[in-house]
Amino acid sequence: MLKDKLKEIRVFFELTAEEMGEELECSSGRIFQYENGGTQPSEPLLALLCHRFHIDREWLMDESVSDKPLVFTDHENLPDFSASAVAERIQNLMQERNMNLRQFASFTGCSASSLSRTLNQKTVMSRKAMELVAEACGVGVYWLRSGNLKYKEYPCDQRMIEYLWEHPEAREYVWKMIVADN
Repeated sequence: MLKDKLKEIRVFFELTAEEMGEELECSSGRIFQYENGGTQPSEPLLALLCHRFHIDREWLMDESVSDKPLVFTDHENLPDFSASAVAERIQNLMQERNMNLRQFASFTGCSASSLSRTLNQKTVMSRKAMELVAEACGVGVYWLRSGNLKYKEYPCDQRMIEYLWEHPEAREYVWKMIVADN
């Protein structure tokens, strides 16, 4: 059943309901509702789930066999949400900029203690702190969270969206490229 597969995906990636909610842009309560079968996820949410976690859509929607193992579309680019992987990405960003902890904290606007707890894998970095780091370093939040390299450069973040709204010629150009690819 879909509800069981949703939980299987969350458990496989070792995410809390809150972390899964952040990835799917919904609340942890909504994740629990999906996993308990109280609510069915929308089509856009299922599409986002398949995209972000490289889940095979046919496997996800196949109700006939619930004990079939998890099927991925891209084994090489599976996201790594682990605290150690996030800490390693933060450490690499610091090294790329030749900054120590205090310098990096000042550069990003994050507290040194929060960064230290992340680097020592004591806590998972909050979404807000990841947004501060990502914006300061010019990387994507989703790359910082998951490690998927295709999201590292040229992030499609709020700054990009605001720019496109303010520059219709750029928005038109991007739109034409999207239409041409389809």
